[in-house]
Amino acid sequence: MLLQSQSLQGDYLTFNEERHSYTLNGEIVPSVTTVNKASYPEPFQLSAWKVKQGSLSTINLLKQIPLPVVKLPDDFLAEVVKTAPSYSKKLAQEAADIGSILHEYAEHYEQTAFDIPLELTQTINAHPDRTKIENCIHKFQAWKAENKDEIIGHENIIGSVKYKYAGKYDRLAKRGKQIVLSDFKTSSGIYVEQFIQLAAYKIMLKEWSNIDVDIIEILRFGKERGEFEVKSIKKVTEIVTLEQQFLRNRETYNFIKEFKL
Repeated sequence: MLLQSQSLQGDYLTFNEERHSYTLNGEIVPSVTTVNKASYPEPFQLSAWKVKQGSLSTINLLKQIPLPVVKLPDDFLAEVVKTAPSYSKKLAQEAADIGSILHEYAEHYEQTAFDIPLELTQTINAHPDRTKIENCIHKFQAWKAENKDEIIGHENIIGSVKYKYAGKYDRLAKRGKQIVLSDFKTSSGIYVEQFIQLAAYKIMLKEWSNIDVDIIEILRFGKERGEFEVKSIKKVTEIVTLEQQFLRNRETYNFIKEFKL
């Protein structure tokens, strides 16, 4: 499926969902996520989580071996080496799937007067992590019941001709007289790189649509314990600092991609 968008200046952006690639005025450009992952340090919490999940996968494999064990079979050791490094990636993809479902649900919930498509409902009901997804949804519904934002856009693609990158923001709304750019997360915490991502979208919204964002915020829906957390940044100086960091990330991305020994 192809998504298309045109800026106020007439620039043209296409997003290929199958390939997850952006084409800006005929040129393929990286996404915000691609830029940040390639150029900004991975959070310590995420690194620790990956190590933990690798260890847990090894423990799970060990539990499958009948006792007593005199010597671990070579094929078992090979399986440990193969499985442990990729186990966290598998879990991360499962978490990303939950996040995608939440985004789709939230979009329909806010834009169609709570009318959720049957296909999406069936996807949720059949999902192996149905309880986690419903946990997120219930927290979103509770937040939405108290939130009076006027929605401007959901899941819209935008780009920057000046800096040559693109992306798709989650939620843009008007809160009183202020414009709020929000991102839905189902991560275990809220991290600075998530706000760097929002700052990148803020840059694009000004260039692409001439929209000035006043507040950037993360809406985190906990999958495991059902917690709900909102963190906003309103200070102009802090938002500018985050924008500057993303632009440094963009330069680093170019350096990594283009510099070859």
